[in-house]
Amino acid sequence: MQTQSVYTLDLWQYPEMADKHSLFAGAFPVKFTMSDYFDIGHPEFFFDYVLPIGFPFSVGLFVNPLGSGAHSYGIRIGYHINFNDDKLDLYLAYTTCLIFEGENIWLEYGGRIGIRRMFGSYFCINIETGFKLQFVYIGVAIKLN
Repeated sequence: MQTQSVYTLDLWQYPEMADKHSLFAGAFPVKFTMSDYFDIGHPEFFFDYVLPIGFPFSVGLFVNPLGSGAHSYGIRIGYHINFNDDKLDLYLAYTTCLIFEGENIWLEYGGRIGIRRMFGSYFCINIETGFKLQFVYIGVAIKLN
């Protein structure tokens, strides 16, 4: 007899894949936007650290230093949702970013929804989108610990 697994939702426990002190490093080299814009290249690099504070929060940094004419640097604050799948990490993130373009500097902020799926012990595929689906990032990450 074959059994099917059912995902359960746990908002208060760390996902096994993104447990306390987990550190992820990666890049989003593929970007789609809803204004018919597609880009491969100029990746956004990121680091995420899952905090050991009792709730599944993470903090991180991201940077896009290779943009054509514009460079951006920002922070990420995330909340991870446990679906009791040891290879899955669903998260909500708030980002704040400084963008430098020529002599202009501006602040951008907003929310993202992301999913990280682990293959093996360290390699991950990431997909993130804005809350209004204005963009989709596709990337890779390495779990460093």
